[in-house]
Amino acid sequence: MQHPYWLPGLFVSIVAALVFVLSWVYLEEVRYSSLVSTLSQRRLQTLNRHKPKIVDESPEVDGGQSSREGPNTRYTAWEVWQIPSIRALCTSALVLSFLATGFDVLFVLFCFMPIKQGGLGLPVRLFQ
Repeated sequence: MQHPYWLPGLFVSIVAALVFVLSWVYLEEVRYSSLVSTLSQRRLQTLNRHKPKIVDESPEVDGGQSSREGPNTRYTAWEVWQIPSIRALCTSALVLSFLATGFDVLFVLFCFMPIKQGGLGLPVRLFQ
């Protein structure tokens, strides 16, 4: 057999494409047109709710709104880090990444470690 991984690769590609199309059709939050208006409003509400108090001495524009507000506002990393949900997400991702990497490394060691030392004792030649 000249290309043994062709069929599994094709199957995984078809499944990934199918999931992409289904999520595009049925999940409203992945469509860009609805995402722009919804996210800009939610982002402003969330950031304004959790934003630390900053003394802004810049002149006011647009009928009394501060120049720090609006859909094109850029926030510093520190301002974003002050939002509790962002901190929780980052901490969760860090812990999950640490655990996944630890599992990946230790599982390989467990598989090839001799049985006397508590491993499975799989031969290394089996996978070459």
